[in-house]
Amino acid sequence: MDALLLGDAGEDRIALNIGGIANVTILRRGAPPEEGLAFDTGPGNMLLDAFVTERTDGRQRFDAGGDFARRGRVDETLLSEMLADDFFEAPIPKTTGRERFGEHFLAAHARLRALSLEDGAATLSEVTAASVARAIEQVGLQNACVIVSGGGARNRTLMERLAARLHPAPVEPSDVMGLPAEAKEAMAFVMLGYETLRERAGNVPAATGAQRPVVLGAIAPQNLRELLARVERECTASS
Repeated sequence: MDALLLGDAGEDRIALNIGGIANVTILRRGAPPEEGLAFDTGPGNMLLDAFVTERTDGRQRFDAGGDFARRGRVDETLLSEMLADDFFEAPIPKTTGRERFGEHFLAAHARLRALSLEDGAATLSEVTAASVARAIEQVGLQNACVIVSGGGARNRTLMERLAARLHPAPVEPSDVMGLPAEAKEAMAFVMLGYETLRERAGNVPAATGAQRPVVLGAIAPQNLRELLARVERECTASS
């Protein structure tokens, strides 16, 4: 979906999704979807959410708007320690998840325990911003327009830190492209589901490492006959 809806003939773009994990889709100007490159850059909101939940005894589960981080200061020593993780220097494309950047990652960095809620939030926000910037530098597209979706797009402090790290490249929420930041991933799965209904391949081998294009998933038979009849009518009407 990133390639189909956000690709542009006139400029390089990067679709950045910040959920628990942050990931990017590289959209070089004029390139067809089949040449798309996508990979995880590291933690998105995962570390910050876990830290805030622990420090507030569950009263808050994320840094709403980045307010905690805005009042804090980055611990540069801890930032360097966290960014020394082998994942950040691994060749692309690559993927990661909670098994690497879960709560145990926080526990492994004892220096974090001495920080205030605000300083810890600022430091963990900077881990996300710095790792995203490093990943974009790896692919050599530092001047590409960065289009951000996911919950992280609503974290004002994180967006500011991304903009500072990526300057002079523009950093914008996907809303400006007509894709609500919170809904873009759901919209992508709607598109994938539609491609499966049409028995068309929905993967991009260059991005996922698959050997060939394949039809994704399976169709569960809940009202399947009626659903397929409606799809057939819609396709006939549009042809």
